[in-house]
Amino acid sequence: MKLSSLIKVISNEIIKPSSPTTTHLRHYQLSFFNQIMPPMYISSAFTKRTMHTQNSALIVLPNLVHSTQSLSNILKHYYPLAGRLKDNNLSVDCDDEGVLYREAEVKCQLSDIVAEPNPTEMKKFLPCDNDGTHHLPFAVQVNHFTCGGIAIGACISHKIADGSSFIHFMKNWAATARGESDVIYPQFQSSTLCPPATNLSGFDPTYVMTKEKLV
Repeated sequence: MKLSSLIKVISNEIIKPSSPTTTHLRHYQLSFFNQIMPPMYISSAFTKRTMHTQNSALIVLPNLVHSTQSLSNILKHYYPLAGRLKDNNLSVDCDDEGVLYREAEVKCQLSDIVAEPNPTEMKKFLPCDNDGTHHLPFAVQVNHFTCGGIAIGACISHKIADGSSFIHFMKNWAATARGESDVIYPQFQSSTLCPPATNLSGFDPTYVMTKEKLV
């Protein structure tokens, strides 16, 4: 199924943290391992069917997409995600510029997509290409299907998070949307555990990236 003609972006919004990042946290220095990560996104799409069917992903609940307030609230604890990568992607300016929050309409049934998932087509549910312009640490696209189902596509910078951290953030976002108060937030101190390199001249982190189509 070709999704290009079925998806229509209906809104683009920048969501900022609900409270400003304090001055001493405005500069987030990446650790050595983060520095050498390629400038790409870790991405995934989480689907939620209508109330009459089972969830295909338990991480996200319906109220997560009814309001952007929960995203704003969680960003104050994940402040690097609302900043901008700088210094050739070696650090983050936690300036509270915000994250991209996009909504789109999909003129088909969610069951049509789930029945025959196509990885290439599923990328249409994401707000950006995995190897595209890399300046937003986090972006999200909420896709609304005609059946009432949703697919939340999210991209997070591999410079800031790995797969486990990505899932942890999505779970905490969902918990915040549900109004839970026992959420455990991370401490961004990786550079103290693994100090950054002082000189990476000549190193190209994009050397592992390829657009070659492999089977």
